[in-house]
Amino acid sequence: VQSDANGLANTYTDGNAKKQCNTKDFDAEFDRMLVSPVNMFDVFPKSSFIDVAINDGERITSLKSFGDRILQFKNNNMYIINISQDYEYLESEHKYLGVENDYQTCLTEFGVAWVNKNGCYLYDGENITNLIEGKLNSYDTYSYDNEGWSSFIGDNGMIGYLQELKQIIIFQDPASSAEGVDNYQNLGDIMIYDLGTKSWTRGEGKVNGLPKSNIVMNYDN
Repeated sequence: VQSDANGLANTYTDGNAKKQCNTKDFDAEFDRMLVSPVNMFDVFPKSSFIDVAINDGERITSLKSFGDRILQFKNNNMYIINISQDYEYLESEHKYLGVENDYQTCLTEFGVAWVNKNGCYLYDGENITNLIEGKLNSYDTYSYDNEGWSSFIGDNGMIGYLQELKQIIIFQDPASSAEGVDNYQNLGDIMIYDLGTKSWTRGEGKVNGLPKSNIVMNYDN
């Protein structure tokens, strides 16, 4: 279950809701968001929910909030939900900007960043920018010094944020190495986007290619 706090309303939202049946088994509602009452962050009444594009064959994979917007990610699409009023409403739908896993999204002070096989994106509260557009080769073609984005990223990729450096770091698909013992040797490259200079840098063999957990960003000194 992926969830994210909404500080403005002082509530908590929870994706991939589950409901208890008479048999005490749980039926998952993979595209429903539950909303907690004010200042009751661990209580999710079944009557308090937000439904966006339900029964579309996709599940909620990640939730992120920025300002007075909630970004609801599904497998293929992404939805921006406006929570600035006394009620929530769907502000916009974005095709092909979804993610398969929560580790493909992260929060920065500039907005929400995420990565998929089509690009690396930043939502600043108003606009969505594909950070690779006009800067990196987005196709699978490969030359000595220019590997295509989708070839680098694999099926999903993984994203993190280096707050002190104001840099977004992209790892190759952390699950790909599970497909073969020898495959991990080719999954140690990273891509870094500098939010100050708006430039990309590639590092080869900078990390271990073995399977990884999600990136934990520690804000403690």
